[in-house]
Amino acid sequence: MLFDGETALRELLVAGVTEAPEDLEPLPALLWAFRTAVPLLEGNRRLSEPLRRVIIATPALRERSHAKIAVLTEALATALRDRGTPEPAASLAAQIGMATYNHIAARWFQHTDESLDQLLRDTFESLHTLTGPLATAMTTKP
Repeated sequence: MLFDGETALRELLVAGVTEAPEDLEPLPALLWAFRTAVPLLEGNRRLSEPLRRVIIATPALRERSHAKIAVLTEALATALRDRGTPEPAASLAAQIGMATYNHIAARWFQHTDESLDQLLRDTFESLHTLTGPLATAMTTKP
């Protein structure tokens, strides 16, 4: 009962990845998908905040929450593979995307005045800034 919305969220995120513009790379496609879920997440916020506190305080529920995240991550990886993203990039992107989303969700619950959509855009932009220097590091010998 506590994880009742899991299927709806998974289906919405997978549809978001599937319907994202074809020219989007994996992480931007995931951002697109997370942004499509904003209305659902905002609509459930009133119930999600107290539920999150109960989950954090209960080891068995934390374990169930981690299992839910794993299922969502695999569903996103499958959707990316279906878009043509090869392995291991599809799985890695899905893991990075879910970790980023979980970071955003924790902040959103702590700062009730922040827009979820804006947090998604800003945090994925920060992720881009963090990973951008990798291109230079890949061509430089240690």
